[in-house]
Amino acid sequence: MLSEDDIKGQQDQLQTYRGNVAHLLLQAAQYGGEVFAPTVVANGLREARKNIRHIKEVLRAAGVPVADSVNDEPPVVHGHERAS
Repeated sequence: MLSEDDIKGQQDQLQTYRGNVAHLLLQAAQYGGEVFAPTVVANGLREARKNIRHIKEVLRAAGVPVADSVNDEPPVVHGHERAS
């Protein structure tokens, strides 16, 4: 069971990682999108999204509702999800 402080901490981290994804997507856009982004940007997106998935799992397991965000997962490319 998570304490209120733990829940708040997880929610704060979720917002931080979502902010990181937004920033990295802006950087990726300068190269024509995620598919063409430099390795450092692609790896940053992969790591941030991995952390977002984990935080959402932790919060949901504790019964805390968490809305999904459109950028929480990588885009579908040619009908297949990109590996993350």
